[in-house]
Amino acid sequence: MIPVLETNRLVLRGYRPADFADYSARRADPSYARFLGDGTPSNEEQSWASFLQIAGLWAVAGFGEWAVEERQRRVLVGGVGFILRKRDRGEALKDVLEIGYGVATTFAGNGYTTEALNAALAWGRNHLGATRRCVAIIAPGNEPSVRIAVKCAFTRGLDIISGGRPRMVYERRL
Repeated sequence: MIPVLETNRLVLRGYRPADFADYSARRADPSYARFLGDGTPSNEEQSWASFLQIAGLWAVAGFGEWAVEERQRRVLVGGVGFILRKRDRGEALKDVLEIGYGVATTFAGNGYTTEALNAALAWGRNHLGATRRCVAIIAPGNEPSVRIAVKCAFTRGLDIISGGRPRMVYERRL
């Protein structure tokens, strides 16, 4: 049910049970987690709930997050995908499609995130509608995420409070 997307260096695919250890380790890494949620690394229980939520969104909405795998070595490097969490972020963002992206810190800086994000956006244009509004919600100070968003044609929009914390909204049409 989850489509497989391929780029020159990556395979975007559904998560498998065997991916959980890497997924959990990524979310437990303080360097990775500092810009997510409240900035606290996730424990195994929290990571498991998030891991299951990914599968649930694909089953219910027909879109979600892909596991991002390095094609040559077949190692999991991160994740990218569409999010619909029904968070209260105000009327301007009610039911607006969100996209999230990230790679484990050991794979940062090599262009994998931009490559994966572009592949996900192309899929979204074809399957969710080219005119659909999409946002990336980024914590202040997360300059690498801002650079990736800008490379992928997102522009700065609103500043909001989400979960009691300030966030910057970058947006584009799929």
